[in-house]
Amino acid sequence: MRDTIIKEFQKEYKQLLFLKDKIQGQLKNVPTGRMKTSKNRNQMLYYIKEGDKWRYLKKEDQEIARQIVMRDYNEAVLRKVLEQEKQVKQVLEKYDPRAIEKVYDSLSEGRKRLVKPWIEPEEIFVEKWLVKKYKGNDYWENTQEIYTQKGERVRSKSEKIIADKLYQSGVPYRYECPIYLKGRGEIYPDFLCLNREARKEIVWEHFGMMGDEEYCSHAMKKIGSYAENGYIQGKNLIMTFESSEKVLNTKEIDRIIQTVFPTMERS
Repeated sequence: MRDTIIKEFQKEYKQLLFLKDKIQGQLKNVPTGRMKTSKNRNQMLYYIKEGDKWRYLKKEDQEIARQIVMRDYNEAVLRKVLEQEKQVKQVLEKYDPRAIEKVYDSLSEGRKRLVKPWIEPEEIFVEKWLVKKYKGNDYWENTQEIYTQKGERVRSKSEKIIADKLYQSGVPYRYECPIYLKGRGEIYPDFLCLNREARKEIVWEHFGMMGDEEYCSHAMKKIGSYAENGYIQGKNLIMTFESSEKVLNTKEIDRIIQTVFPTMERS
């Protein structure tokens, strides 16, 4: 919720800056003068002021009227854009998404033991999520012994890369933690990750043998099951792919982590 608020304000601020730049560009080299309109039956008439008199604009001269009206409209919109830019900037500067949590953080250790916080501090929430026990997939036949920086065993070098990148980025995860998919039953996704700020779980599946026809067919069915159960790529599901022709790109992994698991400043 909190990160959503910040993201929306950041998005709005960028849109306002973009709009301001476009409008200011259009306001360069615009005609001067004033214009008025009147209606004669069903016909709209346009006049431009020249000195102390108003001159009627013939149809072929009405482009200048359009330019003047567009100038006035742009100037009015620009005033509102500048007002909103200032307002949104103030929110981004003053809004502290952790303000409520900090009330609990400020308590002494003795008082904390007697208080049930309205919003559980992030570190406590993450710690509870990490210590939840689960039984992973214990089938390891014909599998290399590959270990991550956390000391856990994974099934491939690519999974080790992803696990280590998550660990280095401070993204909590569980390896092969079972989840239930309707129509498929219990499965073991490669990683069940936690978006700390949004406090929501995100599945990360790495399909590492897409060049193998049988593996690819199995992977496509699995992807279909995810879709049928409401898992959407980039929202609550991350999918990465690999084959003998296309190896895992570590820069792509970095970009995914930075995009899906943004870290807000903590103070």
